[in-house]
Parts: sequence; structure tokens; C-alpha cells
Amino acid sequence: MYRDQKFGEYCSAEEIFADLKQFSLPMRVVEVSSLTIGMIMYGVLNGLPEALWKELLRQRLDESGFERFNFQEEGPERLTG
Repeated sequence: MYRDQKFGEYCSAEEIFADLKQFSLPMRVVEVSSLTIGMIMYGVLNGLPEALWKELLRQRLDESGFERFNFQEEGPERLTG
């Protein structure tokens, strides 16, 4: 859900469907959010501890050229960049 509108769904362990076109988000936002939700789903499906899937997400973001995005250490956890 984004702004109370369904934009996608979990289809299987190999597929997540998302259509964010209607929200006119910048491509960088779509790419980072896709990596993030994918890694969260991977962690949940495989029973990974939060610290591990966050480290895997950090690695994937770095490998994909999104090094500037960081996790906020205090307050509500979120990705910032």
C-alpha cells in the first residue's frame, strides 16, 4: 500500500509485483524501495534476524550504486538518503 492505494503484491518467493507509475515517483525511489521490500520479504520468508537482513540490504544497496542511502540509527527506523 502507498497512500492507501494498493500498488503491488507478493506473488511467490521469486516474484513481487509492483506498479508505481500512478504515483510519479522518481526512478531512484522506485529502485531503492524495490530492493528494500524485496530484502524484507526475503528476510521474513527465510526467518532471518533483522540485523542480518539489514546487513544484506546494505550490501545490495552498495552493489547497486545506492551507497548514499543509510539507516537512521535513532527514532523510527527508516531508510534515508
